[in-house]
Amino acid sequence: MSLKNISIVIGPCLMHSEVSSIKDLIYSQKIIAVMLTIFKEFDTIFGSKKERMLALRKSAKDYNRAYLEDRLKGN
Repeated sequence: MSLKNISIVIGPCLMHSEVSSIKDLIYSQKIIAVMLTIFKEFDTIFGSKKERMLALRKSAKDYNRAYLEDRLKGN
């Protein structure tokens, strides 16, 4: 499946108005373009896989540390 096809399927699911209207059809091409850009520029927007993994590990360590500190304090 191409990135454009994935954008066509996923875009409207992620970016939709609370109340459906004719504007959803008007903006559908723009939504597809935005999703396609996000997919193509994923590493630029969110960092490389290595950077994301390092950030995830740091976040997990910080979370675990905070959780343990709270448990030791009795909260």
